[in-house]
Order: sequence, then C-alpha cells, then structure tokens
Amino acid sequence: MKFAPKLSLTIFLTGIMGILVIASITYHYNRTTVIELNKHQTAVLSRTIANDIDQLLIEKTKTALMLANTPLISEALRQSNEHYAQLPAADRQNTIKFLNMKWMDTKDKNAPFIREYTDNGVARYLREQQGVFDKEYGEIFLTNKFGALVASTSRLSTFAQGHKYWWLGAYSKGAGKVFFDDRGYDDSVAGYVLGVVVPVRDEHGIAGILKCNVNVLGAIDTLLANHNDEAEGELLLVRSGGLIVFGEGTEPLSKQVAPALQETMSRHDNGASIFDIDGKQWMIGFSEISITTNREGYGFGGSAQSVDHKKGNTGESWYILDVLDMNTLLQPTIATTEMMVLFIAFITVLLALVAFFLGKGFARPVTILSDHFESVAQGDFTSRIHLPHKDEFGFLAERFNFMTQELSRTTTSITRLENEIASRKKTEAENEQLIQELQETIAQVKTLRGMLPICSHCKKIRDDQGYWNRIESYIAEHADVEFSHGICPDCLQKYYPDIYEKMKDDLPDEPTRT
Repeated sequence: MKFAPKLSLTIFLTGIMGILVIASITYHYNRTTVIELNKHQTAVLSRTIANDIDQLLIEKTKTALMLANTPLISEALRQSNEHYAQLPAADRQNTIKFLNMKWMDTKDKNAPFIREYTDNGVARYLREQQGVFDKEYGEIFLTNKFGALVASTSRLSTFAQGHKYWWLGAYSKGAGKVFFDDRGYDDSVAGYVLGVVVPVRDEHGIAGILKCNVNVLGAIDTLLANHNDEAEGELLLVRSGGLIVFGEGTEPLSKQVAPALQETMSRHDNGASIFDIDGKQWMIGFSEISITTNREGYGFGGSAQSVDHKKGNTGESWYILDVLDMNTLLQPTIATTEMMVLFIAFITVLLALVAFFLGKGFARPVTILSDHFESVAQGDFTSRIHLPHKDEFGFLAERFNFMTQELSRTTTSITRLENEIASRKKTEAENEQLIQELQETIAQVKTLRGMLPICSHCKKIRDDQGYWNRIESYIAEHADVEFSHGICPDCLQKYYPDIYEKMKDDLPDEPTRT
C-alpha cells in the first residue's frame, strides 16, 4: 500500500480505536459520576421530604390538640365523664352497648337521638373548624374517657369507640399519646384519610379522645409539588408493606411496588439503590418517615378492615420514594457521549483526509528519491534529482546528487584500478608460470648433479645400470636439452686445417680464460 493511503488508513483506524476507548472510558466515568451524584441527591431528597411529612403530621397534631384543649370541650367532657362515672362499671358498659345498638339501628341522621350528638354545642364548634380548614378535615368527633360519643360533625358508623384500635392506641393505658390512624379507604368520606387521634387531658389524667380524620393526601400533594423542581423522577408515598398511598395519577392503595423494594423497606433501610424491575433499571431513593415508626409519644397503625374502612395499615410505616428511570437519568450522559463520538469521528475523518493529501505531497519527493536510488542501484551514477524544496527533502536531494557525483568519480577510479589489478594479476600469472617452469628445469637439472663416470677417451657416461651412453644421449635423457652437432675452432684447425685457414678470419675470438 502506498504511503498516503496507508497513513490515512492508519490515522483513521487509530482514531476509531481512540474513539472507542475514549467513549468507553468517558461514558463509564460519567455514568458512575451521574449515578453516584443522583444516588446522593435522591437519598437526600427522599430524606428531606420524609422530614417535611414528619413536620406536616406534627402540625396536624398541633391543630388537633388546639381543637381539643378548649374550655367548651373540657366542660363537655367533664359532664359526660361525671354522668357515666356515676354508673357501676357493668351498668356503664351495658348503657354504652345499648346506646351503640340504638345508634346503629337509627338510619335517619336527622333523628333526635342522632342530632343530640351531631348538633350540640361541641359538634357545631367542630364544624366551624372544618370550615376554617376548608376541605382538609373529614369527620371530627369527641369521646369521653369511657369511649362513649360526646359530639361529632356527622353521623358515625358506631356510637361506642372505646374498643377500637385507634382509641386504645391514643389512650395508651391511661398514659396517652398521639395516634395516627392509617385507616386506608374510608367509606364515610369515600376516600383516603388519616385519622389524627389526640388525648384530651384534665387534672385527673385522660379526660377523652378527639379524632380528626384529615385529608392528608391533599396536603402531601401540595408538599410534593413543592419538591417537583428538585425531583427528576416520580415521588411516591408508600407503606413499608408495598402499597402505594400516594402517587401522581395513582388511586390510593391500588398498586404495589416491586418485591425487591418491599424487602428493602421491610429492613427499615434508608438511602438510594438501583433496582431491576420488569426488565428495566430504576434508581430509587427511599426514606422512612420517622413519625410513622411508633417513636416515643406517637403511635401509628391501623387494622386491615373494620366496619367503616378497608385496606387499613397493619403495623407498617410510611416511606417516601423518589423513583427515577435509569434510561431517562442517563440520557444526557448518553447524548453527551454520542456528541463527543461524532465530534471525534468528524475530526478523525478530517485528519485522515488531510493525512491522505499531505501524504501524497510527502510521498512525491520520497518516490522521486526511491526511483533515483533504484537507478543508482542498477549502476547509473549519472542520475540527478531536481527538487525545489528548501526543506529536508531538498537537502536530501542535494546530498543524493553529491553522492552520485562522488560515486561517478570514484567508480571511474575504481575501473582504472580494476584494470590495473587485472593487468597485474595477468603478469603475476605469467610470472607464476615462468617460476613453475624454472622450478621444473631446476628439478631436472638437479638430476644431473653428483659424480658422473665418464670415459677419459670417448667421453661416454656410465648410467646407474652400468651401461655406457654417449654424453649427448645421457644429458638429453636427464635434462630438457637437445643437441646439435658442430665443430669447435680447435678441432677445425686440427682436423680440417684447410677449411680453418679459409674461415679463421670469420671465427669469433676465444674468450680469455683465467
């Protein structure tokens, strides 16, 4: 692959890998940060709202106590208690039982017997208070210390109240405490109410019990609405057993939270966690409302069902839940990560394109240099590069030209040197051949060395086998010598005097022997 596409592809693939790594690290870091931050926020918000509901219930308690501690109510209770106290215990119980049966048998709410309790001075006073707190209160009624009805804003289901759990809870064996009657769905008001039950005291102890059925959900709705800007999810008021008391658009006690959340609330935990519910993840902040945990001076509870209500509380506390959909919660993080990925991807593609075109520009001088280097490799030292660049490529081209120039000059000298070396090698070969021939001659000459027996008359030489050979035959056999016959001047003069006389002037002079 050529340099430019390779560089571009390398940058692109590196960018993609970088995007995946950066996006993964960033997303997980941001996700963890968002989760931890929202866990803290939801836990704090649920705790804050739980405290606000605590204060709300305390304010309702103060209002009920204010209603209870008036001279009118104190006097009515004194008279009622004195009336029933005069009766023996058995007669008192029978009287209250009889009045209760008569009450339940009288269907006309305007009957004189009913109006004796619903239209007396205390009843009218309590109705006036209902008007002051418009739509906040349902029934308000007063019983004496024996549980017999003294006054009520409307006709109740029963006359006798002393046997009921909320009355016993508020009476608390004569010690007295505030009791919240989480009675569930109340038939008398066709809705969900919370009974605020307070003891009325005199100098002798508990003089009576006042119960105010409060439309607490309206006040809770207003309270939760004030926190809507802080809450990113849905705010719920839930019993620890799982039934939803209040939720936007949810009928009270008609739905239940997931078992995993019920288990958390059953442990009386507070905080925030992530729950898998119906295949989705939810972050839920949960905080128990302290006043509903039967803390000192307060009671909270109910019964599953009685004559005038159903789905009552069975020893459960209340929780505030802040429920957030994790998909919604993480959507900004996901969107931010996607934007970052798109931006980095755009930059990566842009860099890849820039790298491609720059790579082509960078590769052109490299290609030129590569071609010329290949020419040099093939022995063409006349190659020259002409680059107008004033950068490293231009400098490299200049050095290349200098190199080829030097190589050309050096190659010429090398050629001459090689020719001289070849000539010398040829001379050396000839000398070696001559030396070899001389060595062979010497070796042959050496065979003539030593004592040669020669005849003193005919000059024959005796060989190693004892045969006498003519001297020229012996030497020809033992040396690379051939003989030609002639006659020396002395013999010419001795044996051929006539010829000698004719030739003596042409004969060379004999060298002087010393």
